[in-house]
Amino acid sequence: MREEKQTFLDLIIGIVLLSILLSIVGVILAEDKLAFFLGVIFGSFAAAGLCLHMYKTLEETLDMDEEGASKRAKSMAGVRMFLMAVTVFAAILFSETISVVGTILGILTLKFAAFIQPMLHENITKKIFDKGR
Repeated sequence: MREEKQTFLDLIIGIVLLSILLSIVGVILAEDKLAFFLGVIFGSFAAAGLCLHMYKTLEETLDMDEEGASKRAKSMAGVRMFLMAVTVFAAILFSETISVVGTILGILTLKFAAFIQPMLHENITKKIFDKGR
């Protein structure tokens, strides 16, 4: 499996695991447990979508010249920022049902998943996908 795809899978696994952890902690500590849980799920789906968008952008830019790749990467980073803002704005609009804090924490699972990606790769995905090698 290509390195980019392995990293993408590591990040998705990280987002899922961190979302589960956040949901458990949130159900214990939050006042409105359902709203917090829904916020984490909403934000985590957004994080997974952002991760997929980054993966697709990376695939596109690797086939471009340096200047074109730089412009494309910057514009796509702007698109991801806009999508994060739209996600938070939607949580604000539906704040009686979806926790804004939970949504933001769900989105941040992508950042934390990137931080723990090397550990996830060594301990989970490498063992699953490199079996028999």
